Amino acid sequence: MFLHTLFSFLPFMVTLFWTMVIVLDNLHGWKKGFMPRLLLSSSVSTVFFLGEAFNFLVPDSGTDIVEMVVGICRLSIYPLFFMFIKKITTAKDTDFYDILLLLPSFAMLVCAVVFKMTGSVHTGLFCWVNPVYLLVMVYLSFKSSICIIRYDRQIRNLYSNTVSKTFGKMLLIMYLMLFSSILSIFKSFIGRDFFYGNNKLSVPSLLIISIIEFVFFYEGLKIDFSAEDVASDQLDVNQILQFWKRRSFFIQKNKKEEDVVQTADYSELLKGLDTLMKKKRMYRNPELKITDVVDVLGSNRTYVSNAINHGLGMSFSDYINRLRVEEAMAKLAVMAEGTSIRQVAEEVGFNNDATFYRHFRKITGMTPADWMNRNKSTNQ
Repeated sequence: MFLHTLFSFLPFMVTLFWTMVIVLDNLHGWKKGFMPRLLLSSSVSTVFFLGEAFNFLVPDSGTDIVEMVVGICRLSIYPLFFMFIKKITTAKDTDFYDILLLLPSFAMLVCAVVFKMTGSVHTGLFCWVNPVYLLVMVYLSFKSSICIIRYDRQIRNLYSNTVSKTFGKMLLIMYLMLFSSILSIFKSFIGRDFFYGNNKLSVPSLLIISIIEFVFFYEGLKIDFSAEDVASDQLDVNQILQFWKRRSFFIQKNKKEEDVVQTADYSELLKGLDTLMKKKRMYRNPELKITDVVDVLGSNRTYVSNAINHGLGMSFSDYINRLRVEEAMAKLAVMAEGTSIRQVAEEVGFNNDATFYRHFRKITGMTPADWMNRNKSTNQ
């Protein structure tokens, strides 16, 4: 019975813990603009898991109010999660369309109040909650993944060092959350009597739901760089987005003619870019941004980014890291005694060993040590 109680309350304790951490961490003001949304998400999740624990610990309680609160929170979780993802990937504030995502939970709240006042409330009236929740969950998971993918693509086209700036982990966590939510619906479908008085709840609660919730709020609180920082670095980001909308329409309408012009224009710009990199070795700057390159070239960011994307078929980040790896390959071939691989990585512009090894292996198909040993044996 003790384990059953512990497993029932575990998701609640996890979300309550992170709610308290977020509050304490922002007592003297919000550190980031997305923190209020993260706090709201953790608070609603805490109430939801508390209600879920009560349902499983007190079967056949007949407490309609708990069922209604759980249902309202369930319908609110994914809209709030999407608002958080939208904030960290676009820096946009809540708008009218975001509020519409909460309509199912508002509808259930109004119905619950009316039915409670008239004394006709019964949980059977809310059999539509799980189907609606499933639809909202799948739709918003898709929307959230699109936001994260677009943001990560933008980061790779603006910064050479993308470590701690992209949200690949958050995308994985989102998919795990989708799985845990489906599991939650499955638990509701089976019924709480199935779990009462035994430890069958331990696997879904402890190993899946609790761990995923813990990792999500941990990663959310750890975010240092988001769309707010991109906006502060790139003041004309909105103009660029509008430019791309107009340009995409123009390309679709005049694709063949535009491709010929682009090839010629990009060729000239890429020659200048290549000369600049070989002469000044700007890629050695670990925090190099595309705006640094643009300032020296005397061009504009959108044109340079577009040239690298279409002319070279890679992002700005991949382009810079390829130049770094190419110099590292040359240095490793003639590396003097007493020089470490880490020193070589730092000299060419990598400030993170894991990033250096990942890009080196991606480009050469082998580790720096393997490359160095094979190159030496070839020269000998």
